[in-house]
Amino acid sequence: MSASSPPSPNEAGGRAPLEHARDGGGHAIGPLLAQHRRGLELFCHLMLGDRASARAAVADAALEACASPDARDPATPVRIWLYRLAFHACSDLEARARSAPERAGPISFEAPDRWTD
Repeated sequence: MSASSPPSPNEAGGRAPLEHARDGGGHAIGPLLAQHRRGLELFCHLMLGDRASARAAVADAALEACASPDARDPATPVRIWLYRLAFHACSDLEARARSAPERAGPISFEAPDRWTD
């Protein structure tokens, strides 16, 4: 890319689609998410340890990206911003999992052998 040509939508961190999303075209962020989805899922899978939780975290990050595209610092590349959103989504999922009460095993209604003798 020469110094005089404007950046394409896929260059310079994908600024053109984000600018369109800021102007009310929330669907414009979709191609950026699609471009990074596999990497985001792998990143979340490594953090959380299972595929279903990773997909949930990526979905949460995607919702956050669509809801507030202007929250991104213009100096931050889109890829870094998306991974930061994914990191926070994973952290939130882990925190919710830790705060949830642990499930007890199945309840046994059989009397122990020492009571039946």
